[in-house]
Amino acid sequence: MTGEIELAALVISLVVALIAVLGYLANRKQIRMGAEQIAMSQREAETAREQLETAQKQLKVNQEKLEIAQKQLKVHEENVKLVSKAVQAVMAIADSQRKQVEALARQVDVAGVFKEREAAVKEQLAAMQKQRANWNILAGVAKALGWAYDRGLIGGGDEDDEAEP
Repeated sequence: MTGEIELAALVISLVVALIAVLGYLANRKQIRMGAEQIAMSQREAETAREQLETAQKQLKVNQEKLEIAQKQLKVHEENVKLVSKAVQAVMAIADSQRKQVEALARQVDVAGVFKEREAAVKEQLAAMQKQRANWNILAGVAKALGWAYDRGLIGGGDEDDEAEP
């Protein structure tokens, strides 16, 4: 009977040893898989960091482009204002010339009436003075646009767009 007990103890010891070995191998496999997962996670984290750095660089470039575009927009808005003033001056010149023609027509129609002739002459002189002032405004706007063009603040066409990086 002691032989049977010893045999049973030996079998139990072998089973326990076998379970321990299998447990060790399973743990080792899990540890190896865990290490591989950690390495993969680290590679993914590094890739994500690189992507973040690239995105931050691109954001900075886009912000710089936005600032340049905003500056260009301001310049264009100023140019539009100058052109608007020039158009107003031309319209005023046309109005002055219309008034001059009307005054001349009245002068011709009422050649015999001195007072009307005098009023027409005064009106024509006033219109001429207004026209001269509007020409001066137009010349000032042209000088300002020329100055801006000479300094590259306004473009002259497609060739300017190609020169920009």
